Amino acid sequence: MRSSELGFFGLRTAPFSKELDDAELWLPTSKQVLVDDLEAALLERASVLLVSEPGVGKTCVLRALRHRLPQAGFRLTYCHNATLGRRDFYR
Repeated sequence: MRSSELGFFGLRTAPFSKELDDAELWLPTSKQVLVDDLEAALLERASVLLVSEPGVGKTCVLRALRHRLPQAGFRLTYCHNATLGRRDFYR
């Protein structure tokens, strides 16, 4: 999207770019509830595994979660290989 098009719509950056800062992500209510639930589970020290079909917003949810969690004490791991076994998660 060209800067003239962005300005016409009152935007500073492309609205659906992965280059957006985590803090600038827009989440629909359904995704916001999911982020709240994931944050609560992680703060209780539960393990969480997020899986779903491609294109449903997992990356967006994880980026929003990463923004809300304190950096100290949490590590989000992205596994793009669907053939990982149980033993791989313990490494």
